[in-house]
Amino acid sequence: MIDSKSTLSSTDPALPRRRIKVFQLLEWFELGGGLEKIAGEIAVGLNQEKFISEIWCIDRGGKLVEVYRKKGVPVRVLNMSSYFNPFNILKLAKLFKQEKPDIIHTHVYFAATIG
Repeated sequence: MIDSKSTLSSTDPALPRRRIKVFQLLEWFELGGGLEKIAGEIAVGLNQEKFISEIWCIDRGGKLVEVYRKKGVPVRVLNMSSYFNPFNILKLAKLFKQEKPDIIHTHVYFAATIG
C-alpha cells in the first residue's frame, strides 16, 4: 500500500522519490501462453526509474524465467504446487509482508485466488 506521507507522492523535485514495487503473480512462466509474454513485457516495459518490477511464479518456473532474468527482470519461483494447501496462502502473505509490494498484478485463476 502506498503511504500518503511517503516521498512517492511528493512533488518537491529536491526530495528523492521512492520507486513503486509491482509484482506480477503467475502460476508458471512457460512458453506458449499469451499471458506469460504479456507479464514479461509489462515487467520489461515499465519505467525503471519509477518502478521496481518482479515476476513471481507460484507453482514452478519455466523456459521464460531465464529469458526475462537476462533482460534484468527478477523472477522468483515459489514452488507452491498445491491448490488446496492453506499454508501456501500464509506463506505468500508472509512474503508480501516482507517485500511490501505496492501493486500485485495477478494472472489466471490460481494466482488470482491465492494472491
